[in-house]
Amino acid sequence: MSTSAPPVFFRIDDHIATAAQPDASAFPWLAGQGFRAVLNLNGPTARNYRPDEAALAAAAGLRYVHHPVDCSRLTPALYEAFREQLAPLLADGPVLVHCAANVKSTGLMHVFRVRELGHDPERAEADLEKLPGLEPKWRAFFEQMGVTSESAAAE
Repeated sequence: MSTSAPPVFFRIDDHIATAAQPDASAFPWLAGQGFRAVLNLNGPTARNYRPDEAALAAAAGLRYVHHPVDCSRLTPALYEAFREQLAPLLADGPVLVHCAANVKSTGLMHVFRVRELGHDPERAEADLEKLPGLEPKWRAFFEQMGVTSESAAAE
């Protein structure tokens, strides 16, 4: 089987990448790139949800966590639940965080990388421009969470 990166793949650093829903060939590719785990934020009602994803990840030797996120209401509690799922996975090695189109994963990772990893908000915002467009609600959420270059400058 030929392997390839998941769609809309974006490597944040040596430990974390985001992507849209991987196809079957992406799981061996991820393992070959040194990834140890997959955190799936995609809900079962998404058009491209893969009910076989846990088995595909296991077959490639990857730890798999399914944590569906409903981003219709972005709250600090939603972020904290995401953070609690991601942090222990990172202790074991590189993690792919994905959703259907790499919007939820990108948005939540933006908050994580600025708050938890100490990345520069301006650099993180520049990376957002390289990925699928975020709806305005995400910008408001970033402000609420204090992870914009403007909020960092105000501190």
